[in-house]
Amino acid sequence: MTQPTPNARDGALRRLRGLTAGAAATALGAVAVFAAVAAATIPGHATTASRASAVSTASSASTGASASADSSSSLQTTTAPQASSSTSSHAATGGS
Repeated sequence: MTQPTPNARDGALRRLRGLTAGAAATALGAVAVFAAVAAATIPGHATTASRASAVSTASSASTGASASADSSSSLQTTTAPQASSSTSSHAATGGS
């Protein structure tokens, strides 16, 4: 078996470096695509919420109600959960 020449070795290293850079660029592009798809499809996206409030405000304005009254009436109050008076407690695990 013959030894590769220094020029052949240098050429192979250049190809390997190019393949490494190409793989890194492809991975970065794939991450960007997946991030864009996730941002567009996951519920709670900021653009969707602003559109919904704009539609709500527009519909209340067309019925004659003020926008400020609509925004305050759509708020709901919640109460803190009350402690149970039972003294027994139960811890469940995933086992059967």
